[in-house]
Amino acid sequence: MGRIFLIVSFLLTLAVPADAGEWISWTAPPKPDARQVECMAKAIYFEAGNEPLAGRVAVAKVVVNRMNSGYYPHDACGVVYQRNYKQAGCQFTWACLKGSTVISKPLYEEAVVIAESVLMGFHPDYSLGATSFNNRPFRDKQLIQTVKIGRQYFYSNRILVAQR
Repeated sequence: MGRIFLIVSFLLTLAVPADAGEWISWTAPPKPDARQVECMAKAIYFEAGNEPLAGRVAVAKVVVNRMNSGYYPHDACGVVYQRNYKQAGCQFTWACLKGSTVISKPLYEEAVVIAESVLMGFHPDYSLGATSFNNRPFRDKQLIQTVKIGRQYFYSNRILVAQR
């Protein structure tokens, strides 16, 4: 049911008239690389699998925001599997855990649809430019909270905000 809703919602956004009686000529962007979709889908699934749609999209947008920042790897897999420089481990905790397996196939399939559509540029940035998120609020002098969606708190790096 959720996947059908996502697909129908996505298709409806494509059929928008430019003005009364005139339709936009549009060509779909190329499909992203399957491995990049898989990496982002896993991040969505493990970090926000039970969150509302906006929360799952926001997690995906954090990955994209990092890809575009110049401070992180330039592809989804590089961002998702990047090591944490401040402490041993990974930026995304589940990425370092050997036992991270998909339990809910329907939720993972939805994550794949979200990942593909975000990588193709079809969703607004519900994270409001965030490059980090956490399921509890935390204080860090370099981070500014942008928004809270579901149980996730989203943050932007002060340095990146100042450079915009």
